[in-house]
Parts: sequence; structure tokens; C-alpha cells
Amino acid sequence: MLPNPLGYNRVYARVEGELSYAKWWEAVRQGRVFVTNGPLLRVTADGFFPGHVFRGERPVSLFLQGAIHSREPIAAVEMVHNGRVERIALPSTVTLDESGWFFVRAVADVKHTYRFASTGPFYVEIGDTPRPVRRDSAQFFLDWTRERAAALKLSDPAKREHVMAFVRQAEAFWEARVAESLCTATVPARVTDHDPARAPPSRVYTRGAGGRWFFPESDASVGTAFRYECTNWIHPDWAGY
Repeated sequence: MLPNPLGYNRVYARVEGELSYAKWWEAVRQGRVFVTNGPLLRVTADGFFPGHVFRGERPVSLFLQGAIHSREPIAAVEMVHNGRVERIALPSTVTLDESGWFFVRAVADVKHTYRFASTGPFYVEIGDTPRPVRRDSAQFFLDWTRERAAALKLSDPAKREHVMAFVRQAEAFWEARVAESLCTATVPARVTDHDPARAPPSRVYTRGAGGRWFFPESDASVGTAFRYECTNWIHPDWAGY
């Protein structure tokens, strides 16, 4: 186990054979882990543990199964795939049509704190497409780091500064990953009005062939633009409504 200053999280690793410190670290390096500050979560995908790399042609279907043990009721079981969150049940079969990563997490129904357990990531490589550094994936972890920092409750200034030092390190790491994952394509889009001097408010939707939504950033020298990402709770595959 490894303690974490952001809520006393612990990392558990699956070790084959006799337990030793060296084997434990090797299991951590291979990603056969789950992290928790409460529930116990054990999940496999097609019988493989976290850290495994699935390779195949499009699409890849995986059977997820596992067990959750918790003193508190579980509010949700979720799969996070390339930074996008989807509620699932265990066991469940999921179909992935793009390279990247995913993990499974269980969130407890506790109001005063964030109680959860999460597997380490599984990886997917479809066809000849490598696992890219995705902007939305890096942004997911950057947003999560900032969210947990905002929820931190420590009245002692010295203790708070000690914890925030780790938060700033994590924030700097993910900010760098976001900066590295620059867009590789430019999509021209222009909305005009009968008055050429007036730029009416508008939305631009960009969706890939596999169904993935893209949220580009404007490179225009005038005007303003922001990311508008909303999911319809009735139709979770729709975005922007």
C-alpha cells in the first residue's frame, strides 16, 4: 500500500507467488493496481488485470467483471475511457473503437467526502493506431486534480501547504501533458450574418467516424470561444444539447 496525502488513498498491487517488496514494486510498475480511500475494487477485462494492453482490429469488445466491497452504499460504477465517463454495471461488455486507455471506478454514496476506488488503467491499441497523448484525457486528470484541491479541507496552514505542494506538482505535470497534446488538424468554420460586421453567437459540432466528439479551440484573432460540452442524460451518446 502507498499513502496519498489527498485523502489517505492507498494503492494495492496484485502480486503473483510469494509476496516480496521487489515483486510488489514490479506489479505497481506493470499497472496491476487499484487505488482506494474506502471501497475495495477488483476488476478484470477478459480475464486480464489492469495494466494489460489489448490489441486488435476495430472494434474491440471486452468483458468486464469484478467485485466491490464497501461499508458505504455505492452510488455509481463508472468506466472512464480516454477521459470520458460512462456509467456501467458489473459484469458488463463494452465495445471500444479507438486506441487509448480506460479504467473502472466505484464511487461511494457519502456526502461529506469523496470516497471511491479506481483500477489502474487498461490500454487499447486498435489496428496500427498507437495510443496517443489525448488532450481530453490529459484535461480530465488536470480538472480532477483541481477539483480535489478545491475540496481539500485542512484548517492548519502548515498541513495544507504540505498537501498543496503535491497538488501543484500534479497540476504542473498534467498542464504539461495538455500542452503536449496539441491539435493535429485545423477545421475551418465560419458563421455569417446578413450584416457582415456582426458575428452571431453559434455552435460548432465536430464528430469523428467512430462517434467520438471533438471539442476544438478557436484560433481566431477576434471574438471569444469556449468549450461547450454537455451530455443528454436520456441519450448519453449525444453531446452539446
